[in-house]
Amino acid sequence: MISLLRRSKVSVDSAATLETFLDQRSAFIAQKCAVEYCRAKAGLFWSSLFREEPFLAGLAVCQWEAYAAVMIDVAVLVDAKLRIADPGATGTALAGALTAQVNRRLSAYPRPKHRPDGWDDVIEETERRLAQAHLSEPKQAREIGKQSAKRVFAVLPIHQNMRGHDYEMVQNNIRFNLVRTAEDFERTADPVAILKDMLPPDDQPAPRG
Repeated sequence: MISLLRRSKVSVDSAATLETFLDQRSAFIAQKCAVEYCRAKAGLFWSSLFREEPFLAGLAVCQWEAYAAVMIDVAVLVDAKLRIADPGATGTALAGALTAQVNRRLSAYPRPKHRPDGWDDVIEETERRLAQAHLSEPKQAREIGKQSAKRVFAVLPIHQNMRGHDYEMVQNNIRFNLVRTAEDFERTADPVAILKDMLPPDDQPAPRG
């Protein structure tokens, strides 16, 4: 799977750098949440647990599913930030461009063993979430993350009896990291440059004067 990545300070000013941002932040949040939760539940025995093949196989599934689910959230977050920067960036063009980026990132890696048929359901969910987002005002980062948290919690490689009522903890972890992602995007991104690069001419931001 993708390695755990530090918070990048690289400028996000094109379609390509935005796609890299989606990929890296989704990997970071997914792995951070999955690994930290499992270590916390295992306590002093975490090093032994992380050497057991059945657990590692389950963790790999969890990381891939969390990566895909969180990427939808990051796409919705980025969509909101771009729409705030340019209120005219609505409709199907932006949503379609972001969905295409999610599709490319997932397709860039060999299919995980548990996903022989690929990620069609994730792409469909991305389309649905972005279409839904465009029906209302852009959401704040803290409002995003509930749906990915459900998916992550369902595939954690810890027996359900041991997970108990930990769902809120997992959700808060994801939401906190999405807020950090939003802050980093605001600090490093050039929304106008991104929109000009990723959208067709008729949907690009109007010149500001």
